[in-house]
Amino acid sequence: MLRRGKNRGITLVAGALASGGLAVALTAGPASAQAGGPPSSPGLTPGVATVTPADGGSPVADLAYTAANGSVYIGNALASAPSETALGGHLLGGPAVTFEAGSFSLLAVFGRGTDNALWWDHQTAPGTWSGWQSLGGRLTSKPAAAADNSSGTLTVAARGVGGEVWQRSLTSSGWGAWTDEQGLLLAGTAPAVAYDPSGHLLVVAVGVGHDVYLKPEGTEFGFNPLGGKTNDNPAVSVVQGTKSDPNALYAVAFVRGTNNALWTELVTLPLSFSGPAPDSAGWKSYGGALTSGVAAQTQIGGSFTYVFGLGTDNQFWARIGGWPTLGPWQHA
Repeated sequence: MLRRGKNRGITLVAGALASGGLAVALTAGPASAQAGGPPSSPGLTPGVATVTPADGGSPVADLAYTAANGSVYIGNALASAPSETALGGHLLGGPAVTFEAGSFSLLAVFGRGTDNALWWDHQTAPGTWSGWQSLGGRLTSKPAAAADNSSGTLTVAARGVGGEVWQRSLTSSGWGAWTDEQGLLLAGTAPAVAYDPSGHLLVVAVGVGHDVYLKPEGTEFGFNPLGGKTNDNPAVSVVQGTKSDPNALYAVAFVRGTNNALWTELVTLPLSFSGPAPDSAGWKSYGGALTSGVAAQTQIGGSFTYVFGLGTDNQFWARIGGWPTLGPWQHA
């Protein structure tokens, strides 16, 4: 479990993310469009960023993954004729992808390099990428990333050498320093992050007892248990409205359960903790046979949600739709 301290928080875990070296652990070649990249490295959690155009155009789900040789590919998983861009690099574990803060047209991809530092590659214009750059640190998991467009903040989180959650944020002033967000995460798992409409960063993590925890930053609450069990990377998203209650707002935790099915837990926002666990709907199974952690994202300003994971055929599978049903499992 996560260590707990005063006010339902967790005790400080010693350790720090030391600054990464300048050795080039990622070799990023020129981006190139490809019709179907190589297969994903088995068991590695993908990353996804989604958007539904304001003009009612076709939705886009930019799915990033690490191939078996460690290089990174990204493409629209919903396109009728999929094509992928090769970003090069050499990652340990899967990537994270989000929109750059303040923009739904530019993407940023993050990963753990072979030097265990955080590396990123971001778009400087649609279709144009910066090339891989080091952001330092000492990671022991894949990173997670989320952007809050109202404040213009992009935050990246990962598991540090002592098992704690560390994060670093990009604002208009540039990248801030690494900060220790405490916690004690299960080895081999990464935290998941998402911003709610109030600008609070929601962090979902797996404790050493394989239980799932939720922490809303900027509030009085620390890490609080959601129950459930998983051995893999979780995901978190914010759902705005359902058919039965258009004004409802939920934080949704997604995990690959110990039976390899997709499981979810909905927590009503704003958060109101009245005991060891928050008000919630209870864990629900969405079936499937997953071989990786999950990536999840909700379209901007809606309840339509996209969930991706690797199946037993080492291909991406997805459930896409509104709450509470989603759609059936389908190849992505």
